[in-house]
Amino acid sequence: MGDTVEKKLGENQKAYLEMIEIYKKYQDNIRVSETLQSEIAKGVKNGEDVHSLFLKAVKAISLMTGTSLYYEMIEQSVKDIYGFGLLHKAPLSIELEEIRSRLYKLREAEQREPNNENIKAAIRAHIERENRIIELLK
Repeated sequence: MGDTVEKKLGENQKAYLEMIEIYKKYQDNIRVSETLQSEIAKGVKNGEDVHSLFLKAVKAISLMTGTSLYYEMIEQSVKDIYGFGLLHKAPLSIELEEIRSRLYKLREAEQREPNNENIKAAIRAHIERENRIIELLK
């Protein structure tokens, strides 16, 4: 009988800790969402590009609803349609910044694994994409 009580207490403690983690994540999402809302208001006043404001708004919605996939889908669509499709500079610049960030990380990985062909191929692909975006931005 003691084992059952201890087991039940362990399960309850585990469930309680999981609930605390979920609540912390929820609170973090609220905090980031409020920051994004503030950035949007400031951005509008400062004439920030509407594409980046829109993405911040979508990010805030995604955080408040707990649907990160929603943001990822919208962000990719904005870059594909407005960036590469309609050649709007702001989405292309966002894409360029992301590519350069990934390229930096890939080069760090290459330093750790200089003979890794997959890393080298990824670096080449990122450089090609970077150059294509630079040409489109001209």
